[in-house]
Amino acid sequence: MTRQARNFIKELQEDGIPITVDLPPRKEHQSKMDWNNYLKQKKGLLKMPQTEGTQKAPEQVLEHEKMDRSQISSGSLEDDPQGSAKPVSKRDTFEQAVTSHPTFSYPLLQFSTEEAFVSNVRDGYHIASEEDIRNLNYYAPSLQQTANWYRDNLADRQVTYMLKGDKEIKALQVSFAKDKFAHLTGIRPIGKGLSAEKLLDDFAKGRGSYPNLTLSNGFNDKIQVLPMIQELSQSKSFVFTDLEEVQKMRNLKASHAIQSNNRSLVVALKTIDDVTFPSSLLRGKKNLNDDLIQKAKENEVLGVLSEKDGNITVLSVNDKYIQDGGQALKDMIKNGELEPLQMETIQRHVPHENAYPKDSDGDGLTDDEEIALGTNPFSSDSDGDGTPDNVEKANGTDPTNASDNEVTRQQEANKRDFTLSEMIKAKNTAALNQHLQDGIKQYFDSDTYKQYLEGMAHFNNYSPRNIQLIYVTISRSIDGCVFPRVEEAKWFG
Repeated sequence: MTRQARNFIKELQEDGIPITVDLPPRKEHQSKMDWNNYLKQKKGLLKMPQTEGTQKAPEQVLEHEKMDRSQISSGSLEDDPQGSAKPVSKRDTFEQAVTSHPTFSYPLLQFSTEEAFVSNVRDGYHIASEEDIRNLNYYAPSLQQTANWYRDNLADRQVTYMLKGDKEIKALQVSFAKDKFAHLTGIRPIGKGLSAEKLLDDFAKGRGSYPNLTLSNGFNDKIQVLPMIQELSQSKSFVFTDLEEVQKMRNLKASHAIQSNNRSLVVALKTIDDVTFPSSLLRGKKNLNDDLIQKAKENEVLGVLSEKDGNITVLSVNDKYIQDGGQALKDMIKNGELEPLQMETIQRHVPHENAYPKDSDGDGLTDDEEIALGTNPFSSDSDGDGTPDNVEKANGTDPTNASDNEVTRQQEANKRDFTLSEMIKAKNTAALNQHLQDGIKQYFDSDTYKQYLEGMAHFNNYSPRNIQLIYVTISRSIDGCVFPRVEEAKWFG
């Protein structure tokens, strides 16, 4: 490895970016060494010129190689590898830094596809090419580690950022739901039965095989800085408000933004119906960083706390201001003594015509509703199956899945009927029993069963004459609708 490469690693470490360094050993008087040459030397394929100071007896060379092999087998190539990170205190770095070697027991995440046909590609996304998948798999181990960390530390929790105000402490509460992680990655697998919540578990448990994959056009930037999402739990991060002059944030309709301490990661937050959640993950490029610093309001973070099921945990505190480990901040959340971070400036600059909910594609769902659903606010039919998003939402089908609509559901029902005939013909009693159990369960969940229970609830109120009339009515027309006749029968008693 060249001196420039070693300097680059040193700069990354000084910036606090978590990396794992694995360098080949250099012998005395060597200015550089790469793995290719090192392995060739080990196999005797490459002989290095020996100077007077490096010539050794064969026994010494053999002994040195034995030492090298023992170091390799124990997981280290040198006693003090060049460029390896120096130990730092837990206070200055996150304890669970992402590396390229996950430590969990799940299978290693690797992405692959069946190259299945994709009928509709969401705006801003494209079908993953072989090169895309190859590049994605380079980062798959760190993605898997990050998914596990998000699931264990942020998912389904409310994270409160306590901010230093002019005269009081203000609070920004962010909801980190399970379904937000997949959107932050820019990875959108295609397949039946997939959901954003399921994708978090898939990534965490090493499940990466899908019928096909679509990726956001900027997924390379996202995947590189994704491991730094752990910095969101650190009080050294920055929270920005008053974003109306920052073009990128305005395009994303962001209400707030959180930036990591080293300025490499920016997470845009969106607020809908008083719920703030992460909506987009960005790489902290120079133009964006300059705009945030110069045009937005930067708020110092006093502490970061998370809450789930009534349990409040202090994630980190700013030692510059907080000396009690965050106990006072914890008590403020527990007692509801929070001053919410207002958005008066943003509301003041919103034009009057934008004060009403916007429906860009005219499908009856507002843009904010479509973003929450995961559909395209600029297309009335996000999955391209011919059924508008609002109709699919009303019917209970998935507006982002072209294979889930009324037609395909009817086809599945017809297929089940055909299969039933085959089961009867084949005298497959086990399959018939299962079909019967499924049918009973479906009936108990239906409106028909609900109507039956409502009708039976009134049965004791009927006179014997009415009961006899109901019996006659049922016996005459088994296929008829019973309960309307029951209502008519009341007039005879």
